[in-house]
Amino acid sequence: MSTSVTNSTAKYPYTSTVNLANFVSIKLSHKNFLLWKTQILGLIESQDLFGFIDGSIPRPASTIETTEN
Repeated sequence: MSTSVTNSTAKYPYTSTVNLANFVSIKLSHKNFLLWKTQILGLIESQDLFGFIDGSIPRPASTIETTEN
């Protein structure tokens, strides 16, 4: 029997509990894109997630098949 699991910490050990407000001090608007982008990219790079943006790290599967013993 197999089940679907939506999160795997073994293959992609990236945190999903980052509080965005701790890293990005401004909300995106049509007037502040460059400042917002600088803060967002800093966050993405600090969490080693930029590979998901530029494609160097493949997208994780949406489900992972596991077998129960």
